[in-house]
Amino acid sequence: MFNLSAFVLEGLQSVFFFSLALWALCRVLRFFSKCRAPSNGIKSISIIIPARNEERRLPKLLNSIRYQTVKPLEVIVVNDDSSDATAEVAERYGAKVLNVKPPQGWLGKSFACYAGAKAAQGEILLFLDADVILAPEFLERFGGHIGENTVLSIQPYHILEDFYEHFSLLFNLIAVLGIDARKKKNCAFKIKGLFGPCIFFPRRLYEETGGHLLARSSIIEDMDMGISLAERGVNLLSLPHNGLISFRMYPEGIRSLIFGWMKNFATGASRSSFFTILQVFGIVATSFNCLNGIFENLHSPLLLGYILLYVVFLVLVYVAATKLGSFKWWDTIIWPLHVTFFVVVFLLSLVLRFLHIPIPWRGRKVYPS
Repeated sequence: MFNLSAFVLEGLQSVFFFSLALWALCRVLRFFSKCRAPSNGIKSISIIIPARNEERRLPKLLNSIRYQTVKPLEVIVVNDDSSDATAEVAERYGAKVLNVKPPQGWLGKSFACYAGAKAAQGEILLFLDADVILAPEFLERFGGHIGENTVLSIQPYHILEDFYEHFSLLFNLIAVLGIDARKKKNCAFKIKGLFGPCIFFPRRLYEETGGHLLARSSIIEDMDMGISLAERGVNLLSLPHNGLISFRMYPEGIRSLIFGWMKNFATGASRSSFFTILQVFGIVATSFNCLNGIFENLHSPLLLGYILLYVVFLVLVYVAATKLGSFKWWDTIIWPLHVTFFVVVFLLSLVLRFLHIPIPWRGRKVYPS
């Protein structure tokens, strides 16, 4: 017997989940809308690269810096107690090398960034992760957007080479949602938190606020430093990458990818706004709800509605994915695997955080906080 109330309730529930997912995906697409903000004039730039066992990644980044149309004042590679040839590679490319070992109480790359900032001479400090690659006009296009009370960060375009790397898709979507981009000003978005791989920071402002000193005990220093800076009235802005900066994450294998995302997401969830958590829930719920609805309503009037919602949802996921990185059309086909992988990794990270079990990361033990 047909139950009208159950039919309506199921339909409303599906539309509710889809609306949350639509809200999230539209935010991501809006964030990556291309634009060219007005420049304040390019100042002297010191590039600071924290590097721990990065002998394989550094050559690509340092080579891309060589070919910049606007040359930096200096390039400083901070060798963070590496056990490989990181220092030798940096010297070969003409970078200034600082050899450091983080003192007790400092986590992640914060101390390396802090040490590099203290040694820098430029008016603008540009912090780059070692896996980043710059297009020749990167400094020319982005170097003039930093005001005296402004910190600018950019999330690079994600280059994928191996199949397992595609499972970063949902994590990347959530990383963009997590910085809570809200207001658009001169093509830049006001954000909460920072994108760690690329941060422009006025040196005077860094010295006044303490910079990475604000996040010395954090494993997600970009988010926590951003929150602390915002509380001090600093403007946090971001521009879309516009194809001018890219990176490849976790090329060492799927184990590295799993540990890399695990160390961030249990802690990051506690820093996220209620609306961001709601939107992430909407994406996950829509993914499972639509598939479940299709299989359970093969002979029901709801079948066409579920198929339509799922197709529209996957089209938006694909468009957003192409903004984030070199994801492929078939990522939508295996989308249920993406969501399942995310849920498993996220739940494992919560368990490790609750039991206070460390995550191995680059030869150190990291405790989710």
